[in-house]
Amino acid sequence: NYLGEMADAIDESERDHVAGQLSQAVVEAVVKLSPDGSRSAFYRLDDNWRGLTREAWSGRPSQPRPYFTAGTPDGDAVLDLVRSGDFVIVDDVAASPMVTPSPGAGYETVAAVAVTAGSWPLGMLTVDAPHAGTLDQSDVELLRVLANLLGAGLAQV
Repeated sequence: NYLGEMADAIDESERDHVAGQLSQAVVEAVVKLSPDGSRSAFYRLDDNWRGLTREAWSGRPSQPRPYFTAGTPDGDAVLDLVRSGDFVIVDDVAASPMVTPSPGAGYETVAAVAVTAGSWPLGMLTVDAPHAGTLDQSDVELLRVLANLLGAGLAQV
């Protein structure tokens, strides 16, 4: 019960530790509930709001990109998504100028949702899958629910 542990944590160090466990549990749950071969990551918004840094991931063995930065097309797109509290699903990344997969990333479709605490942006939760069109609105709804739970926990840090 990570949310309960977060509430009971005595100091910031303990809350940070539990927050890491919560983030990892969320991305693992996303992978278990998504199409075969999926991968999920949580990116935390940097203190200066100019980037997102990967904190947790699960799924396929190839690691997701470590960060997104402002001033790049995909960085600006996901930072706008986080700041607005929005979500996106890209059925086919090859046909989208918004997504620039890393070489050998192994995915053709991706969905992302903002992680927030109320209206305060905290980061982004993603899921990607190897075949175009295999993520749908139910995957986005799953991400939104888990992102809300993650945001509630991270708000305690």
